[in-house]
Amino acid sequence: MRAFDELSEQGRIGRLRLLASDSLREDFDIDALRVSLLASHSFNTLFRADLVAGPSLAVRVGEVRIHADGVEEVEAAWLDALHADTEIRAPRLFADRHGRHVTARHQAGVPGRRYCSVMTWVPGRRVRERFDHLTSQRMGVLLANIHDHAASYRPPVVPAGIHADRVVYFADTSRLGEYESEYGSMFVEAVDRVHRHLDALWAAPPHRPHLLHGDFGPQNVMRWRSLLAPIDFQDLQFGFDVQDVGITVADLRRVYDDEALVDALVAGYESVRRWPLTDQSLARALDAARSLNVINLGLNLRRPGLAEFIDRHAQRVAGWMGLSPRATLI
Repeated sequence: MRAFDELSEQGRIGRLRLLASDSLREDFDIDALRVSLLASHSFNTLFRADLVAGPSLAVRVGEVRIHADGVEEVEAAWLDALHADTEIRAPRLFADRHGRHVTARHQAGVPGRRYCSVMTWVPGRRVRERFDHLTSQRMGVLLANIHDHAASYRPPVVPAGIHADRVVYFADTSRLGEYESEYGSMFVEAVDRVHRHLDALWAAPPHRPHLLHGDFGPQNVMRWRSLLAPIDFQDLQFGFDVQDVGITVADLRRVYDDEALVDALVAGYESVRRWPLTDQSLARALDAARSLNVINLGLNLRRPGLAEFIDRHAQRVAGWMGLSPRATLI
């Protein structure tokens, strides 16, 4: 058998598809007629499973463990509550034969362990494929409704690793201080500055902390006919509304560079509840925090194109700090 790393991309996906199919059958007692690729991201590969009997499912196969232990159990409980208490049609997770919502699997021909979760199928397409101002407004309504539910929902357990009281929470290990580049010590200094904002937020909380989606944006909202549905709650956090909307706004500005899209998001949110991100100093710090967190994720995963990826985000951090990137040469 050829080594996994020697295979083409198609060959690697084929082995992961077999792993997903075997996990469905052996770990979740689900018989699939066909398993096909949906998407491959930096640390998750997603498959669609068409069943012998019943509606299709989605299978999430993680390559590395970047999330806090227990996050899938929190995710599953919250998704069940959203389904029971609201009209929000997010996916729901299945438990494996041992009652867990993620299972670690070894498979011949695939290095290491892979982490499999199975969830209900959410029809439609990601709204990023046709994203406009009306869609951004409707996303604001959806996020506000998620926060409304979270504000009254009491999760059965809150692992320490999901508390949004630090800059780095993907992979948990900060490598920002190890990266030597034209930016010098900027990343370390930026983390310290962001932490001052986070410490102040947690010292004088605007409300009781609650669960947050943690990655709410056009890449994680599905459109089916006239309905929008959120997906991918695996990055959930425990903190404050302002932090969740800060992530969404940061991503919209970085990807689309259209402030009118942010205005539409705010208008939709405010049709349901008060917009929390009114402190512009905090808003800029949360924008930088988002970039620092994903830079650190990139440094942990070490995927191709890392230097360009870091440069795009570092430009935003440098702008927030009032530095020219070239002025930080070491």
